[in-house]
Amino acid sequence: MIDAGFPEEIEDVRAAWQAGRTQEALDLVPSGLIDKIGLVGTAEEVRAKLADYRDAGITLPIVSPRFMGDGAKEQALEIIRACAPA
Repeated sequence: MIDAGFPEEIEDVRAAWQAGRTQEALDLVPSGLIDKIGLVGTAEEVRAKLADYRDAGITLPIVSPRFMGDGAKEQALEIIRACAPA
């Protein structure tokens, strides 16, 4: 979080996490951080962000969607396919 430009928020997130207040810690993560380091949005938006990464010289971006439960594998594969370059 510090390297991504969110040094002030890290202590509150860390304190909540270490105290076992998982949901509070998750709620404290700034949406700007998620947007900055994650691939979030529609498939079109994610493809555009991946294209920006490729244009910046990243030749093998790794897409690793997180799903749990029934159908998790199928959901992950659907997301990966949707984010592939056209």
